[in-house]
Amino acid sequence: MPEKRTKYTPAPVPAKPGKMQRWMTWATIFCIVVGLYSWLDTIKDRWYIFDHKALHELSKEAIALHNDDMPKVISHIVSNLTQTHGTNHINVREHEWVFNNAGGAMGAMYIIHASITEYLIIFGTPLGTEGHTGRHTADDYFNILQGEQWAFAAGDLTMERYPAGSVHHLPRGTVKQYKMHEGCWALEMDPIDVAFRVCRYALLNF
Repeated sequence: MPEKRTKYTPAPVPAKPGKMQRWMTWATIFCIVVGLYSWLDTIKDRWYIFDHKALHELSKEAIALHNDDMPKVISHIVSNLTQTHGTNHINVREHEWVFNNAGGAMGAMYIIHASITEYLIIFGTPLGTEGHTGRHTADDYFNILQGEQWAFAAGDLTMERYPAGSVHHLPRGTVKQYKMHEGCWALEMDPIDVAFRVCRYALLNF
């Protein structure tokens, strides 16, 4: 007796989400990311180990004690930071200098600390340089240790002057042209916008 065959019924194809549904999904994700960013931005200081005010005071102290003797100024800063934060966070190898080209400006830098949340460097040049600050996602603090830095923002008709002992504060999102004269050195602290990075990662990996 021939075997009775059952009729094959293909599985139903799930309906594709409509354009409105896709827009609603992305709008929801966007609102969640914005809310997450706003919340993380309010607690970002929890991830930073350096305080820009304390670094400014330390810079002025080093200048007062050692004046234009940059090796001693740097050693004073590094030794004090090592006592406070330990060698796990501070690079005590003061001979590790590398060239850095950014925004058209060239100089040498010694990386004191670098992590996912912030970096702290000595940057400068005995020859002088100028260029573009770049647009930072967090406030940048440029403590002048020796020499003088000039800067101006587009639309300003007068320049800003930052002598030794002063700090050039570049608020998040601000861009300027700057010039470091011959023999200008600075301690730069740049906290990285953790909230921005977390939200960017979330969007790219959704």
